[in-house]
Amino acid sequence: MGRPSKFDAEFVSRALELVELSERPRCQVAADLGVSDTTVAKWMKRANKNKSDNKLTRSERDELIQLRKEKREWIMEREILKKRRPSGSRSRTSSEVLVYRRPEGTVPALHAFACVGCQQVQLLLLE
Repeated sequence: MGRPSKFDAEFVSRALELVELSERPRCQVAADLGVSDTTVAKWMKRANKNKSDNKLTRSERDELIQLRKEKREWIMEREILKKRRPSGSRSRTSSEVLVYRRPEGTVPALHAFACVGCQQVQLLLLE
């Protein structure tokens, strides 16, 4: 990784506490402690990362990664489905059933054919 820190863990934690509780800018606190501002910034970044890492277990992090991946896929699928299809390209699947009510007073037929979307569709008229 890198060389060992010149500062012990207690000094780092107290320095971070001082930065958080003090109303002075981070760079001024760092100068008062005899540490560079960049070093204190790195300590803060590491501390914040460790705080967020400790909130979730390994299995929860894995589940979160999986859920975010699924969410991205669903968003992509939704965007594809939201795109408008040309009106003439809509085709009916064989599992679709079209139901039409026959006008009053007409004679029932066994089968009738109709043109729906430029496709010939067989209709079964029910009583």
